[in-house]
Amino acid sequence: MSKRFNILWLLILLVVMTACGNNELEEINNEGYSQYQTGDFDAAITTLTEGIAIDEDYPDFYTNRGMAYYETGDNAAALEDLNKSLSLQTTNPEAYVNRGTVYLGLGEYEKALADFYEAIEQQGSFEQPLGLYYTYLNLGTLLNQVGEYSEALTVFNKALEEYDEDPALFNSIGLLYRATGDYDLGIEAFNQALEINQDYAYAYGNRGSIFYLLEDYSIALSDVNTALTLDRYVPQFYDLKAKIQYKQEDYLALEETVKEGLNIWVSYSELYMDLGNAYMKQERYTDALMQFGLAIQYEYYDAYLSQAIAYRMIDDYEGALEVLDKYLANNPNHVQGMMEQGISLQGIDDNVAAIEVFESVINIAPETHDARYYMALSYEYLNDYEKAKDLLKEVIEHDPEHKNALKELAFLEEHY
Repeated sequence: MSKRFNILWLLILLVVMTACGNNELEEINNEGYSQYQTGDFDAAITTLTEGIAIDEDYPDFYTNRGMAYYETGDNAAALEDLNKSLSLQTTNPEAYVNRGTVYLGLGEYEKALADFYEAIEQQGSFEQPLGLYYTYLNLGTLLNQVGEYSEALTVFNKALEEYDEDPALFNSIGLLYRATGDYDLGIEAFNQALEINQDYAYAYGNRGSIFYLLEDYSIALSDVNTALTLDRYVPQFYDLKAKIQYKQEDYLALEETVKEGLNIWVSYSELYMDLGNAYMKQERYTDALMQFGLAIQYEYYDAYLSQAIAYRMIDDYEGALEVLDKYLANNPNHVQGMMEQGISLQGIDDNVAAIEVFESVINIAPETHDARYYMALSYEYLNDYEKAKDLLKEVIEHDPEHKNALKELAFLEEHY
């Protein structure tokens, strides 16, 4: 028997598969494990490759080298090794869990689920007593990710039956309740995590996120500051802190938070979005455009929509339409994106095209009354005042408090 690695997805927790024996192969495998533990993944790969040269049919070399490849970002090599391990030893729950982890990284959730369930089927073959527990924890986290909340809770309860002294489990349960809107239960779960480990940074950060959703910003800020004191290398903490400061309109502090976060995680696109949104609020539209552009550079493509709004605010409708084309190419029926497109088409006096866009919005989302309002404006610009009046009346019929529609209708009835 030998040591195997097993990664807990999202929580970045390593499970050591302990073993007995001192033969040459196990010694090589254990050396690779030690190198993996210290983060020297390239050395681990080299050591395990040397082991494979001695015995190419030793499955744990492939299981463990696969996870070392995974840590270096070589998912293709990781999958190749894990597949090889399973071809040599089909009863190998650790390999199934690890391959499921790689599939998670690739966004192939169905394959990941299949591997986790297969590991559970083989639960009697785990080499480490907590192997089944961690599989349940990974599986429940994934089910929560894909919106299978009831099944996720069932799986977490099975994990609790295996082991109830891990703060990561209660943290995961708290995240589940946050996703379902059961905020009191979520806070309770995070509190349970902190009872087990009062220095568990994730529980503070995630509890703070619930207080943020509850609009209790002072408590939320206190929690996230505690989280950052305990672990300053989690980018989501900086993102949450910036969002809290945005709500508090403390833009100078927000800018400093983003700067601190980017000093560690220069490619964390959400922080560029946070700063861009703060600049938008301050009407610093050119600065906002730069931040949204950086977010796009780091693959936050929803920033195209934010860019379009910023371009529109400086009356650069051509610029807005250019980035909206990119956004709508991947989000063809996105109502807000289509609305921005229609408004920008009005900005370049292409009201016929704008009307077509607003009609499409109404077909997709009939309750979008602003689409009728802006379509009325386009008809007004085309001198079709009666059509404009009819549309404005429709808006007011569904939304009697629509101030812009009321004002525009009064203007038209007085002058036309």
